[in-house]
Amino acid sequence: MKDLKQLHTLKQKRKEEISLINTQLSQLQKDKKSRQQCLKEIDDRIEESLKEVVITEHAIVRYFERVLGYNLEEIKDRILPPEEKQVIKQLNNCTYPRDGFSLIIKNNKVITIEIKKKNKNLWKL
Repeated sequence: MKDLKQLHTLKQKRKEEISLINTQLSQLQKDKKSRQQCLKEIDDRIEESLKEVVITEHAIVRYFERVLGYNLEEIKDRILPPEEKQVIKQLNNCTYPRDGFSLIIKNNKVITIEIKKKNKNLWKL
């Protein structure tokens, strides 16, 4: 008789485990459905954005160079004169102050330019 009681107890325990798993499955299915909807919305936005006409940064640079007649090498030299490039090579990663702006340097490349702000220490390593 003791074995039968243990079996009933074990049976009840397994039923409770299955019930818990079913609850978890239900929640996971809801989460899956929600994420599938989000994925569909992202796909729709991607598809819509592919229909738009885009002007690339490359095209803008070529417009400045070829249509407006800007000399890009001259602009590069104004951003960072050749005589200052050796300083940048030694610093590698930094914020390099210039007259009215700062160069943000990463791995010896000027990655962006920021306008100087008042009362700000511009030398950062």
